Amino acid sequence: MLSAALLAAALAMLAGCGGSSVETSPPEGWQADSTRWWTAEADTASAFRDLSTIEAMGVSGQAPVFSANADPTAEQVALAAKQDLEKLYRKAPETVDSLFAEHVAPRAGKIASAPNVQDSMDAFVKRSHDRITDHFYPPVQKLQLGEDIPVPYPDSLRSQGGSVWMQVRVSAQGEPRAIKMIEGAHPVLNDVVRRAITQMRWEPARVRSGNYGWRDIPSWTWVNVSLG
Repeated sequence: MLSAALLAAALAMLAGCGGSSVETSPPEGWQADSTRWWTAEADTASAFRDLSTIEAMGVSGQAPVFSANADPTAEQVALAAKQDLEKLYRKAPETVDSLFAEHVAPRAGKIASAPNVQDSMDAFVKRSHDRITDHFYPPVQKLQLGEDIPVPYPDSLRSQGGSVWMQVRVSAQGEPRAIKMIEGAHPVLNDVVRRAITQMRWEPARVRSGNYGWRDIPSWTWVNVSLG
């Protein structure tokens, strides 16, 4: 997330740009519609998928409801753990779900038979997160907005607050391939942020391959810019 203080500092350094035009159109190689930017390499059928919930990702049934009068099943425990691992799932749903099925789901039965399932769930979810991230690394930013990448913003709009959330499809090479607005502010700020994101780079997500190797894979991440 780019904090208001950091962005304010970046904007202060760019104060001179207020009288000149600020680039808001997609750079060469990018296409756009009202809320999305993408490159020719992007698979738009999947790049803009809904990652808002486990259910929307298509990797789970409905969230389970535990009954005080009945013992939970292993399936209910596994589904509950998935809900709590939602943020990790968003990075690469199918990859994380495959690792969940291999390293987490087989252990759900032990929690289901515990004397107090609710008390055991927090520790189970933490261990489950650790087991998955032993085999999967989410993408990590290499370049930061406001530090490595300027975020020019017109003087006339600097008094306006707001928050911009962008969902970004990151390639196996660590480059942005598609940008989807989740929450926006002023239209100019939205486009300024999108254009800056096209310059960002990441260490790509990786999944363990074999006993010792790792394989870079496409993934998703989020960029948040807050003002005010």
